[in-house]
Amino acid sequence: MENFLVIHQLRCNGVLEGIRICRKGFPSRIIYADFKQRYKVLNASVIPEGQFMDNKKASEKLLGSIDVNHEDYKFGHTKVSQIPPAKAD
Repeated sequence: MENFLVIHQLRCNGVLEGIRICRKGFPSRIIYADFKQRYKVLNASVIPEGQFMDNKKASEKLLGSIDVNHEDYKFGHTKVSQIPPAKAD
């Protein structure tokens, strides 16, 4: 396989751009509804079953109830962002 062809395909599919962004340390983000659905198993007791709770509020309560470094997360208007740790040089 030709290296030029492989590089061209990776560039066209956005793979190289994705790698470049990850290397710069940009955060990974997830919308609140998805975060709540995916991670409520970590501590389901903070999200009452059958009771309405705003997705952002539920995400904040969930992250506040588990043992994580709270400086590694930021809450935006629609998403929770995980800030990757600083790279060791």
